[in-house]
Amino acid sequence: MRMDKFRLLAMSVTMALSFGAGQLQASQIDVQDLLNGNTAFGKKLKWGLSISVLFARDGQIIMVDERGTTEKGNWWVNNSGELCTKFKIESCRKVTRHPDGFYQVHNETNDRLVDWTLAEITKGNPYGLE
Repeated sequence: MRMDKFRLLAMSVTMALSFGAGQLQASQIDVQDLLNGNTAFGKKLKWGLSISVLFARDGQIIMVDERGTTEKGNWWVNNSGELCTKFKIESCRKVTRHPDGFYQVHNETNDRLVDWTLAEITKGNPYGLE
């Protein structure tokens, strides 16, 4: 039941993937305030999979894709305001807000590339990700 709700919400998300001149840079977004204790819904672009990501207040991150695959790790925001995650490996990425309202989590080595998009951010953990 929980996965069906996730799929329904994730499939309803449509997003453009352009790197627009009007997007806000990471320094203009408080990533900690945006994500801490919240669940984000979006897309993991490399595989074209819809994702649901819990950014728990204790620093745990849980990412579930539309196939039901779950990845667990840790998350934090570094001094540069980048979103850092550690699943199997540690990486830090710039987060920007696209003019269309969704957030882009950029590739760690080439910030002109986007690894994830986060189209909706919901307070708490409404679908009980664990």
